[in-house]
Amino acid sequence: MICNRCHCENPDTSKFCKACGHLLGEDAPQQGAPNAGAAPQMPYPYTPAKRVGILDICGIIGFVGSTLGWFVAWAILCPVGLICSIIGFRGHYTRGLSVAGMVLSILGILIRVMEVLYRYNLLPAWVFQGVFH
Repeated sequence: MICNRCHCENPDTSKFCKACGHLLGEDAPQQGAPNAGAAPQMPYPYTPAKRVGILDICGIIGFVGSTLGWFVAWAILCPVGLICSIIGFRGHYTRGLSVAGMVLSILGILIRVMEVLYRYNLLPAWVFQGVFH
């Protein structure tokens, strides 16, 4: 099927022209018609996808570092995971992952610091046993 507007060859099953987006089977606009100078209407507007950037990669590194910090080298991985998660929060795709990395890092640091303080008897017993125990 040939488009009446741009004269491009299209498959017979197409509803719209692959070159200009004109509805196939309609007449081309006449000269002086209200829409003669308007840009062709596409059936589905194209929106370019956002690219994965360095901020997204920082968000992933922050989450992975925070998660690994719970198991090994917490004194290094939890703070690095926290910093990378904060940086990665500004990325396009990893905002939720960055928030999870921040939460994991902060909880990991707090639990480990309390564990160290308890080990050296720097925390009162009620912190771990409860106030009303």
